[in-house]
Amino acid sequence: MRDGDWMEALAASPEDDRLRRRFADALVAAGDPWAELVSLQIDCASRASERCEREREAELIEELGPRWSAPLAAIPGVRDIGFERGAPARLVVDAAALGVAGPVMAGFPIEHLDVIGLGGRVDRLAAYPRLGRLLSLGLADAGIDDDGAGALAALGWSRLAWLDLAGNPIGRAGVEQIAAAPALRELGFLGLERTRFDPRERPSSVDWDGTVLALELPAEGAELIAKHGERAWLRWRAGSYHQYPPPRR
Repeated sequence: MRDGDWMEALAASPEDDRLRRRFADALVAAGDPWAELVSLQIDCASRASERCEREREAELIEELGPRWSAPLAAIPGVRDIGFERGAPARLVVDAAALGVAGPVMAGFPIEHLDVIGLGGRVDRLAAYPRLGRLLSLGLADAGIDDDGAGALAALGWSRLAWLDLAGNPIGRAGVEQIAAAPALRELGFLGLERTRFDPRERPSSVDWDGTVLALELPAEGAELIAKHGERAWLRWRAGSYHQYPPPRR
């Protein structure tokens, strides 16, 4: 199978690590050194390895990464590309480039996306045809208001577990729409720092080393739970400030 065929297959099923293992096996059979990175990153992600060889991982990405990421890197407005489990998985892109980048991105198993300069234009996200396959989406300081939050909630992300909306002018109405969205019931983290309404549980007592000793849920958070049921993103999920925000996977 050609490189592009493998990427297309992974893009269609980004969560399928058995497919990635077969990819690695095919690379081994072809004597391709990229097989080492695929196996190394899958083992690290699944905690199958006692230690992750980060230096070796960085070496392989620097040496061989352009071969796999060249079509993405060639798009003006793509600022950064990250690899997970042996393939391009994280992308930082300017909103203005989404129209051009979208069709190219669809050929890769992108699961984590950060969009810069959205300017409140949630409709621009429709240029990414596989939005529903994302696990995490970073939209900090994107000019998203309550109407924009409602538009985000209506997009129907079935896999989204991590959403950062920090620094946006979102109030209670916008957060309510996210809490009520059926497709976002599995959302584990919602970044609301520097917004107009943040009802999430927060530390009320912290030790000298950052360890969280006690938590407090604002009355607004309790009201949301009473109205919409428990939402994981309303709860603090880190043992210390050093573990916040939680991982994107």
